[in-house]
Amino acid sequence: MKEARLIAAVLACGFAWSAPAFAGPGDEKTAAEAGSAGGESVKALSVDDCVAIALRRSARLQAAAADVKTWQAKVQEVDALLSPNIQATGFIAPMFGARGGIGVAGSYENDLTDWGPYAHADARVVLPLATFGRQSAAMKAAKARTAVQKQRKREIAHAVRRNVRKLYGLKLYAQSMLPSLNNAAKVIETALDKAREKYDEGTGEVTMADVMKLKYGVGEVQRYIRRAQDGAELAGYALRQAMGMSATHPLKLSVSRLSRRPKAPPPLDELVARAMKSRPEILQVRHGEEATAALIRAENLANMPVLFAALVGQVDWSPVRPSGYSSVTFNTFNDYFVGVAVGLRLSTTPGVVSAKEAAARAKQAWVLAQKRRAATGIPLTVRKAWMDVRQQRALARIAGKQVKAARKWMTFAATAWATGTGEPKDVLEGVGAYLKAKNAYYEHLLGGWQAQAELEQATGADDVKDKGE
Repeated sequence: MKEARLIAAVLACGFAWSAPAFAGPGDEKTAAEAGSAGGESVKALSVDDCVAIALRRSARLQAAAADVKTWQAKVQEVDALLSPNIQATGFIAPMFGARGGIGVAGSYENDLTDWGPYAHADARVVLPLATFGRQSAAMKAAKARTAVQKQRKREIAHAVRRNVRKLYGLKLYAQSMLPSLNNAAKVIETALDKAREKYDEGTGEVTMADVMKLKYGVGEVQRYIRRAQDGAELAGYALRQAMGMSATHPLKLSVSRLSRRPKAPPPLDELVARAMKSRPEILQVRHGEEATAALIRAENLANMPVLFAALVGQVDWSPVRPSGYSSVTFNTFNDYFVGVAVGLRLSTTPGVVSAKEAAARAKQAWVLAQKRRAATGIPLTVRKAWMDVRQQRALARIAGKQVKAARKWMTFAATAWATGTGEPKDVLEGVGAYLKAKNAYYEHLLGGWQAQAELEQATGADDVKDKGE
């Protein structure tokens, strides 16, 4: 039973990778290996290089940038409401002739046997002079809404940066365990060879059960090696996707394993203050308040008229109609007119205006609810990430000490077995403890790496560079 527990210790060496979804076949090159594609050298990328590439190529960011341009165009559209409006109409049509109608000769006498062309053209240039506050309110709302979209783009950029950093760390995590697993496999294989030799000697010091235990341990370690290789490869594919690369694009990292703890974070109060000042979500709320207040005012003024000035002109011509004026009828077939006018134009549907104002007020209520949520949610998010960084730093320090002790344990057990003064179970115990401690150490390094990425996003930091000890 005791030996079974020892084998279980090897089985439970931690190898529960933090992201089980990152598992797939094969292996790929690490930073220690020279990468090449088509005979060309592949540049080794740091985490900051990967973030920079992702920010340039991310489809999500490109879509967000397009949304910003859409709202910038809407600002131009609102601004153009006070620009001149030009309307013109022209046509030519058949017209029957007429006689008379000149001076005091009386009305026209139509002649349906005489036909000819009739041409008409008219034009109006209307310049809005004032909307009594509606256009300026709409302009303010559109500009504030554009500012909201810019902060939304920042929010997406932060999410892309965090995702790339976490995937980079996951790949390093999987790669980091491979040397330890390979070393453990060699230790057990050496112990297995020694056990076979002693068993073949027939002294009874080693039984077939001892040999099978060691052989089973070799198989377990080889299985975990394969899982680590698969995890490293698929994490690489996920990292490529986050960077906007194809799955076949060559990728080489500038480091091959996790090796540093994140630096101690600044005081919590300082980070919370920074987040409440610069988080894109906070700025979205501020601009959203401004946008909805201006939109409510714009909708409230929708029932106001528009003051305008206009230049109008008209010309008509027909050879089958007499020129001049009738004594009883104004001649519209051979005449022209040009004039300037100032007036008011009102076009409104009160019920629709009221509904739009109600919708704007509902949107304002939604923004205020988000403001209340952010007031408590953002400090909590910062606190959690801050505590996670500190915790993972402390746990990594403890696990590092455990790794040193377990390595000595495994080495002494293997040496004792090789010299005939130890037992197979001591080797399995040492290997199991070493792998468990090593896995815990890298888990805490990964946890610190990811907590640092979460903290950067929680505080609204832009253009963050890799920081670690």
